[in-house]
Amino acid sequence: MATPYDADDARRDVQWNGYQGSSSHKSISRLDYAGTDYVNPMYLVKNRDAGQYRNPAEARVLYRGNARAGLKYLDKLIEDVEAYQHVPWAYAFRFLRVSLSLECSTHQEVISALNHLHSIFATSQKHSDAAIGAIASCLEALIHLQESDSAESIEQAQRAIALARRSQLDRAVRDAPKLIAMTHFVDLCCTLRRFEPSQATAKMQAMQATLEALREGSCLGDDSSFNIPIDHTAGMEPRSINGVICVNANGTQLLNFDWIPTQDIYSLGFLLSGICVAHKNTSDGQKAESMLHEGIRLQTKLVEEVVVASQSICVAASRRSCRLLLKASMHLHLAFVLCTRTAWLLADEQLRHVKALMLVLGLHALDDLSLSVQYLEGVIQQAGGNLEASLSIFQSPSLAIAHINRSTASRPHSFDTISSMLEDLEPICANHPNKAILTAYNFVIATVSAPESIVRTKQCLHWKFFRGVLGDQAEKSARTSHQSAKMAMDRLWMSVSAGILGDALEIQGRGKEAEAVKQEGRNIAAGLPAAVQRVETTTSRAQA
Repeated sequence: MATPYDADDARRDVQWNGYQGSSSHKSISRLDYAGTDYVNPMYLVKNRDAGQYRNPAEARVLYRGNARAGLKYLDKLIEDVEAYQHVPWAYAFRFLRVSLSLECSTHQEVISALNHLHSIFATSQKHSDAAIGAIASCLEALIHLQESDSAESIEQAQRAIALARRSQLDRAVRDAPKLIAMTHFVDLCCTLRRFEPSQATAKMQAMQATLEALREGSCLGDDSSFNIPIDHTAGMEPRSINGVICVNANGTQLLNFDWIPTQDIYSLGFLLSGICVAHKNTSDGQKAESMLHEGIRLQTKLVEEVVVASQSICVAASRRSCRLLLKASMHLHLAFVLCTRTAWLLADEQLRHVKALMLVLGLHALDDLSLSVQYLEGVIQQAGGNLEASLSIFQSPSLAIAHINRSTASRPHSFDTISSMLEDLEPICANHPNKAILTAYNFVIATVSAPESIVRTKQCLHWKFFRGVLGDQAEKSARTSHQSAKMAMDRLWMSVSAGILGDALEIQGRGKEAEAVKQEGRNIAAGLPAAVQRVETTTSRAQA
């Protein structure tokens, strides 16, 4: 998340000399950021009670030792600068307050962060600081997306990003290319959460065009910082202060933000693009795989570079952790994409890469990443025919959504058992904002309906209505299913549909053609996991 100081500063060394908890000024210094003279946050703000200048970096030091004391101290600083109408410092301190509140991760502090962002936006509207309002809205949207996947949270995120978009024609926003990139990223994430493919594709193309234009124009710079102009600077001396507030050649004061390095922006673009087209990977020339592979290649190079770069140890370690986490996410999504075309061995290979990176990341690995790895492992086990192993994974209380997979892996169990699973799923999935999850839920509901249901009968349409029937419609149905399986690159259904098509041709007396198609199916089936081959053979005999 972008902050007006440094996104990684929370994990950097702060050398603190002689602070004993008093309110007097204390000397606080730290290692230079990335070998530059960038020094962390606010340096001087007048204290109306003490009548002297104090060092607000004490807020971070206090926060490390006592979070409540640090936040309370920062609230006092915000009160001071607003009393003196030092608007730039009010922006800076409130953004710092948002950053520290989100580190707490408690619901109360998340609400506090949102309230501070609303205050920042209101102040920016009052003083015509459009870019400040835009970045506050982007951060608000990110918080809503992070906190919940409910329809309400997604709608709130979309409203916030709409406010940011409203300022995109303002000159201050146009002159902040990293803010433009951030807006595109968050906007695309909102659409992906709802799984709206057509809108996501349009937004992905807009994002790619923007990143390409910024790359060609070298607008993003070489580091991770960017500046936002502040129009209201009444009562403030036009000079640079510790890299937090600086002045350009025109005398305009700028608030300095630190986000992610430029090359990581391109990597993030590859990741989001790969996720965006993952649903049509098999029918679109495997573009999703290509994008994710390119992102992994770039991120691997960046991870190696950060080790040899001229940086402080803490800065290099923090940046390396962020890049490893991004790389792990790419491997994870690539594994899911490979699963869509039943490349289970390749998917398992990517899963091993993710697990190796998680061991390196240690405490820096996200809980969501761990849950996704656990779920994917269950999917791969199920695809390999290891139903008991997959069920043991899907039964984890943390994987509530995996009841969908449990219902398909539990077919040998009674209908009542599966119905009980679906009842547990209903509160989660029946009104889920993500259309992909809602579709999967409705599909499972249809396929595991009561045995006498016509819905279930229609799922086996060919066997029930066309198996053993002589006619064009039977052949057309079989060819359509076989072609669909090929387009999806699903080897299991390619082998099954080949057998169906072979039977349809054989009954018409086209034995040579039928045998060729059946042999094709047998060749494909030979590459399936042994457990799946046994299940398929048993099912084929039962159908015969």
